[in-house]
Amino acid sequence: MKRKAIIALLLAASVLVSCGKVPEETEEGTEEETTTTVEETTEETTTTPTHRPTSTSTPSPSISSGPSDCIYITSNGEPYEEYLVTDFTFSEDGSSGTFTVERYISMTPDEVASLSEGDIILQDYKVISVDPPTDIGVSITIESIEGYVDYWYLNLQENGLYYLANGWDYYFTESATVSTTFDIASDVIIIDHCYPYNSDGIMAFEAYAVFYTISEFIDRLDDEDVYFIPNLHIRVVNGEITVIAVNPYTNSDIWCPY
Repeated sequence: MKRKAIIALLLAASVLVSCGKVPEETEEGTEEETTTTVEETTEETTTTPTHRPTSTSTPSPSISSGPSDCIYITSNGEPYEEYLVTDFTFSEDGSSGTFTVERYISMTPDEVASLSEGDIILQDYKVISVDPPTDIGVSITIESIEGYVDYWYLNLQENGLYYLANGWDYYFTESATVSTTFDIASDVIIIDHCYPYNSDGIMAFEAYAVFYTISEFIDRLDDEDVYFIPNLHIRVVNGEITVIAVNPYTNSDIWCPY
């Protein structure tokens, strides 16, 4: 598999903004596709995700239509785990894979409700102000120890947690990465040109969404015209990957031509 390259000219914004679920950015510009990782300061035990074979069948996610020609992939209310994948290999038959994963920095609804001016988050950032909550999350103003001011977002997810993102819509993850093996559901949904961080489920603009089977995706990664190996966003239910969102930080098809 090709060596993964860092792409410096990617924009985090996409046409998915028209669906009304992506918070507006505060300024325009380019952003490197380098994952920002930070250490979480809340007292929370980090467990290593593990392969968990199960005798029960994994519920399939569902695809439904939404406003403005959007489609949503939801978990049907089943509990799930989510990870950012920075490196991966698939088994020969595509039934499993080994993934280097990072956990998203998140807050519970109670933690978000108690957030106030003067609080310190991620060790080095002081909360200057907290905007009133909306149905998609909460915007906060922070100041770093170096003195610069920035606008961050706590975006509500389908699982009820709030994921922390910066003004470029890049999501913070824990600094520690672990390699783990997961089974892959036989009916796994693999989608590109989508926005995976959304309270209504993984969201895509129907006219631009691209779906793969696992064999198609594996073959596509090995094609000569693929520019770089993308990061993945995975949902795991009962130890199986049920959804793979390709290239989640750029929300577009620029990792390869179509």
